[in-house]
Amino acid sequence: MRNNVRGKNKSFIPRVDKGRCCPLGGFDYKAVGVLKRYISDSGKIDSGKRNGNCAKCQRNLTLAIKRARHMALIPYASNHLYETSLISIKEETSEPESESKEEETSEPESESKEEEKLD
Repeated sequence: MRNNVRGKNKSFIPRVDKGRCCPLGGFDYKAVGVLKRYISDSGKIDSGKRNGNCAKCQRNLTLAIKRARHMALIPYASNHLYETSLISIKEETSEPESESKEEETSEPESESKEEEKLD
């Protein structure tokens, strides 16, 4: 007969199912808010052991996430990859903006010179 004690460690308690399996009706690829809870910060799908899903629910979850990615509802990569590419684009476009600022600053100086001439 087998009991739930491993070796000499008698303080071992078997894992209790927390009941956090799939939501009612299963996972739907259109429910982006639910699916994002099971995706890590780097864009990876969390394991079933980490998020508490059984094997069947984890397979359904993985399929739903892959469908949502294919339909472009969820990005494949994390957001910081997109933000770094935007920074390089902003640096290139910042040069023409600085030229226009120089023109604007030169105009008030010319107005002040005209006022001095009038006095």
